[in-house]
Parts: sequence; C-alpha cells; structure tokens
Amino acid sequence: MRKLFAILVLSFLFCLPSLGEQIKPAVGQKFTITLKSNATTGYQWQLAKPIDGKMLKFLGSKYYPERTGLVGSGGVERWVFRALKCGRTRVFFKYVRPWEKGVAPVDNRIYLISIR
Repeated sequence: MRKLFAILVLSFLFCLPSLGEQIKPAVGQKFTITLKSNATTGYQWQLAKPIDGKMLKFLGSKYYPERTGLVGSGGVERWVFRALKCGRTRVFFKYVRPWEKGVAPVDNRIYLISIR
C-alpha cells in the first residue's frame, strides 16, 4: 500500500508544471523571462492564460537563436513585462505548435511575480 501511495505521489509531482523562479521587480521596472526554445521544431512559447493587466504590462517577446551555425540548434525566447503595481500575480506559459489544435502542450511554466 505504501509503495502504491509513493508511486501515485511521485507521478503527480512529475506531472506538475515547472514553477520556475520567483521574480521580484519594483513598481515600474521592466523584467524579462527567458525560456529555452527551438523554433526549427515549430514549437513556441505562448501565454497559457491572460496576464493580469492591472499588475503587468506585456512589452513584447522575441526569439534569439544560438550562434552555433548548426542547423536545427535551439535558442531562447525572451518575454518582457513591466510591473505596474505592488502585489503578486502569476504568468502561465505553454510550449506548443500553434497550428496543432487540441494537442496538449509539451511543456508548461508558471512564474510567480512579486511586485514591490
């Protein structure tokens, strides 16, 4: 029974999305969330839920490939936000191919933003 319980708990924990780091910007400060990505596979990061527009302003995102010169090498996506007022909010991301509808994301990330 203990073994079954341990397996269930571990399975649940491995299925949770990564919480990433806690980010602590000041009011008015810009901050960046950097996510590993590989545009050559068709996958890209998207917001999984709308951000709280009272707390954050989305300023833009851009993909930066690695400078390896190798075909198919990955890179990073940088998402830039501005903190608008004190408090806490979360930013939810999903890693998907935008044209594949009804397909579960291959990765999820959640970032806790504590604005001071």
